[in-house]
Amino acid sequence: MVEKKVVANQALSPELISLVHHIELNQLGWWDKALQQFIIAAAWINGKPFSIEENCRDMKNNFCIDIDSNKVLDQIKILLEINSLIQINQDQYKISEEKLHTIESDIRNGEGADKELKEKFLTVLLKYKCKVDPEAIWLNLNKYLLYPLIRKMGAKIYEIISGNTLNLEERLDFVEFLKGYPEDERNNIKNTIIDFFNPQEFGVRKFILRQLNAYFFIEAANLKRETMKTLMKVLSSKPNFYIFVDTNFLFSLLGFHDNPSNEIAVSLSKLVEKIKNEVSIKLYILPITLEEARHKISSWCYSLKNIVPHSNLVKAALQQGGLGAVAQKFLYDSGQSEKLINAEDYFKPYLTDLISIIKQKGIELYNENPNGYSTRQDVVDDIIVTQEHRKNNFPEKANRYEAIAHDMILWHWVKDKRGLIIESPLDAKYWIITIDFLFIGFDTWKNKKSMDNLSICLHPANFFQMLQFWIPRTDEFEEAILGAFRLPFIFQEFDANSEKATIRIVEALSRFQDIKDLSVKTISNILTNQALRQKMLVKKTIEERVSLVKDEIIVQNKKIHAELMANQEKIKDLDSKVSTLEIGMVQKSTNDNNLILEIKNLEQKIKEKDLTYKNLLERIKFVAKNVVGLGILLFVMGVGLVSIFTRFIFKNQVCSIGIVSAVLIIAYLLLVSRAGKKKENIYNCTIFLKFEQFKGWLLAIPGIVIIALLVEYVKKKLWP
Repeated sequence: MVEKKVVANQALSPELISLVHHIELNQLGWWDKALQQFIIAAAWINGKPFSIEENCRDMKNNFCIDIDSNKVLDQIKILLEINSLIQINQDQYKISEEKLHTIESDIRNGEGADKELKEKFLTVLLKYKCKVDPEAIWLNLNKYLLYPLIRKMGAKIYEIISGNTLNLEERLDFVEFLKGYPEDERNNIKNTIIDFFNPQEFGVRKFILRQLNAYFFIEAANLKRETMKTLMKVLSSKPNFYIFVDTNFLFSLLGFHDNPSNEIAVSLSKLVEKIKNEVSIKLYILPITLEEARHKISSWCYSLKNIVPHSNLVKAALQQGGLGAVAQKFLYDSGQSEKLINAEDYFKPYLTDLISIIKQKGIELYNENPNGYSTRQDVVDDIIVTQEHRKNNFPEKANRYEAIAHDMILWHWVKDKRGLIIESPLDAKYWIITIDFLFIGFDTWKNKKSMDNLSICLHPANFFQMLQFWIPRTDEFEEAILGAFRLPFIFQEFDANSEKATIRIVEALSRFQDIKDLSVKTISNILTNQALRQKMLVKKTIEERVSLVKDEIIVQNKKIHAELMANQEKIKDLDSKVSTLEIGMVQKSTNDNNLILEIKNLEQKIKEKDLTYKNLLERIKFVAKNVVGLGILLFVMGVGLVSIFTRFIFKNQVCSIGIVSAVLIIAYLLLVSRAGKKKENIYNCTIFLKFEQFKGWLLAIPGIVIIALLVEYVKKKLWP
């Protein structure tokens, strides 16, 4: 089969996405609808009236779609009928105004969604406190991870249904992407990207699925009419899938991988039950896979058997990191238990009753042993080639011979179950589902060498996509697809040597009776000692490793003792400083009290002076008003009264002056006394008190004068 060049490694144009995203594969005529939208998209990009030949050229240049002009003409006729296109003359067409408005509206909505998606990513970036350029990492994520992965996923489903192999040589490497950033930021960036591709996020889910379907439709548009007829015939009937799980997928289903991987396995298990009326899916496991799983579980049990999971050991080991998912799960689950659980008890159910456990997960044992495959020459050749390939290209992932042999036997056995003649790739029935990308890589390599070019290994994401041909896209279904989509960012290999060093230190620590007395901090210091970790990897016996850990505990104790002594000296120093400060504080307090007392005295004096000033001011006002002012008023009145008395009453000026003056003096003294008594400040004044004391005498004098003058006046009148 001749390989075909695929669309460039970049984002698809928004007008193309807006036109094809709503087409669902389970609907009749999806291929024709997709082709119609490509015709519209090419016309939109062209921006002017077009001929059929021009449209074919534009689709080839923009989307790498090489399609016969007669097919284009058939679809243009349909577009004319539904008023999406308008024919200008015999050879020229253009997009109708109504369709233009729809496209523009969809593009605006798409641009708004893209903006929200970017803002969502930047928000998650802040959540994990990543100290990187937000704009730069968003661009790099799209260019080097997001669009290449979308392109591969979209193209893979095309390969599955068509049997054609696309030229997709570039390798998606999340680890290499992370290496472009500072080491202390890589874990935060990884968590940001995984969190960003949350299947529960509606906007993220829609964006990814729109892109995935668009890439698939681009490839599907190149299918021959005969291929499509055969495909549609298969799609019209209820399909049967016999899915054989490999050990990696089985362990995810059992919960022995990171949580997101486990979620995908569980999602598939639930989906199989939910869609059983539309699609028949049977999940099977071969006895050799079951045996391989038991062997792997036994190896986990053996490597962890010497660990006594005390709470301080568990907490320190989980904080330190560097453990694989299985060791983490064992330590975490043991730490949650009320009693100590050793590895043998923890893994025993999986070793003795694994068939019952996987049956509860929806997987049946396919009780047929592929006898003879392990010695078949083509299988042995593949084992040797694969082992050599992994040794040279992926030395850190080079599996043991038996593990590779299992994968090769499983692959050849499933291939043979399909038979020689398959009407359509979707009618193959027998498949392997795996999340092992090296196994999928082997499958791709074998396809390129074979005549039928038909995949055998399916990634869960591809399987979910394939199911779109029979079932509608629901929220739950879309979540499963996106969950599988982000697996390449999650399923990363851990450092086996790092895990081995951690486990050996923990199992050595478990040998000490008083290990519960060690603090989490001390255990963490022991676990993170790089020199000790290197030594633990080369020591063969447990006794040697215990001796190394014992020496390190002694070193840590000496450090703690030294820190304790240093802290005691610091405490003494601090006590001395505190005493000095306390003395100073007491002295300062005394000084402050004296100062406060002085301030209060000053305030009192100020108040007294204010009161004195106020009293003085009030007395001045009293004198001015009631003494001077009243005196002047009475004097003026006296002058007038003397004149009146002299003229009309006494006819004697001296007598008038005397009587008027005496009366006014008495009035003056009484008015001053009355006014002074109303004001406490005046009444308590020494001068006023003296005035009150002699007031009677002061009143008596003018009274005597008045009496004397009146007597004299009467005498003169009676006895002239």
